[in-house]
Amino acid sequence: MGDALMRFQFLEEALKEYILASYKFADAMCEERVRFRLTPEQLDRFTLGRLLEYFARHSKDDKLIADAKRMRKHRNRFVHEAYHIVSKNIDNYTLDWDSLCKEAERVSFDCTMLYSLIQTQTGLLESWIPRTRTYP
Repeated sequence: MGDALMRFQFLEEALKEYILASYKFADAMCEERVRFRLTPEQLDRFTLGRLLEYFARHSKDDKLIADAKRMRKHRNRFVHEAYHIVSKNIDNYTLDWDSLCKEAERVSFDCTMLYSLIQTQTGLLESWIPRTRTYP
């Protein structure tokens, strides 16, 4: 389950990189007529849900958006399960460890695939940004 939680972190980072690239692209295309500013520090305070909302606003890949949004429920479940395990707050709490581990393994794979797809889209977006200006 720890591996799945780590992969969710990678997914969050990929979403942040994509969102920043989309803002840089929009800023470059508007040639400073309209400002598009978002800093990495601002993104660090975003929840996974908020990152997914921003990603959905900027990506045109509806399937990728839907797949990424589906990951949120899995992440929330794993975080809550991990809390119960770590806090030893298991009185009157039933945990099917085998099915949780199988789900975590499957979700880890899905997270890795989503991470790769989002990174690919980010790379394409960044390749279209003119290199004549610096961005935060």
